[in-house]
Amino acid sequence: MKKIIIFSILCLFSIIHAEEKLHIKADVFEIDGKTNQVVASGNVVVTLRDVNIYGKYCTYNQKAQLVHMTKTVRVVKDEMVLTCNEVIADGQKEIISAEGGIRFNYKTIKGQSEYALYELGKRHVSLTGTPRAWQGEDELLGEVIEIDLEKVKIITKGKAKVRLTIDKLKEGTKSFND
Repeated sequence: MKKIIIFSILCLFSIIHAEEKLHIKADVFEIDGKTNQVVASGNVVVTLRDVNIYGKYCTYNQKAQLVHMTKTVRVVKDEMVLTCNEVIADGQKEIISAEGGIRFNYKTIKGQSEYALYELGKRHVSLTGTPRAWQGEDELLGEVIEIDLEKVKIITKGKAKVRLTIDKLKEGTKSFND
């Protein structure tokens, strides 16, 4: 006898972690009591603290408190949106690891990379794997690009290149020599 129970419900069904900091909604759930693995599919929304993660498919390991989402994933927190191919959300450490085709948008900052790490407690995102970031027309490239969401600030680590745009002085404005 299979130990998999399949719930197929027309309306959304949800699983809530005991402390309610991790919440999963989906159209369909499969729960394997033997492995403590939950598979959710169809309109999946994972909420870790106050961050929503949207996708079509995820697995959840109840013992490790790990959510693994694949197939075009979107991470949203207030004005921050991060899209990627795959996410692992760690409910214990409160971090979100993203991989593949990262696109990042937050207020005036845009970025892209192959990998991203979002530390929820620090409100901090690190981009690695050929990262690039833009703020307005200014562009930064580096080994690691860190984005402080509190201060709306970009920091590069390791070898970096910066391309800045300098506004030209308009006619009639005073120069530094005046």
